[in-house]
Amino acid sequence: MENKDLLYEMRSIFRTIQRDYFKDDNKSKVLTPTQMEILDYIDKHQNEKIYQKDLEKALNTRRATISEVLKTMEKNNFIQRIQNEKDARSKEIIITDKAKKIFEEKNLNIKKLNKIITKDISKEDKIIFLKVLNKMKDNIEEEK
Repeated sequence: MENKDLLYEMRSIFRTIQRDYFKDDNKSKVLTPTQMEILDYIDKHQNEKIYQKDLEKALNTRRATISEVLKTMEKNNFIQRIQNEKDARSKEIIITDKAKKIFEEKNLNIKKLNKIITKDISKEDKIIFLKVLNKMKDNIEEEK
């Protein structure tokens, strides 16, 4: 299989996942994959104060991209940004109850999808697959 074919297949499965598992007829409940990643990160770090710079680093995403996503999330009442008492330039990011509820629903869908896409794949093959994906990420980073 050529690299072009591999990239095509990766993009194809990603589009299928986006189309079938991130869609929602109720626009007030729509969370993009990036928004889900942000909510997941905040959820996993509940006992910490989370700032935009934390998300930039954790998601390996540019400041401008995270900034726009956060603006949209704030506009849709998925997050609140609260001024840091010690540093006026930074704002703590808090998940709203609305976002928590939607996130939990979407997370259940993701868990179901994970079971579907990994059906009949051995634990060893999953480990190899994750190693290959991580190597691909490393290769991209090395080329930067």
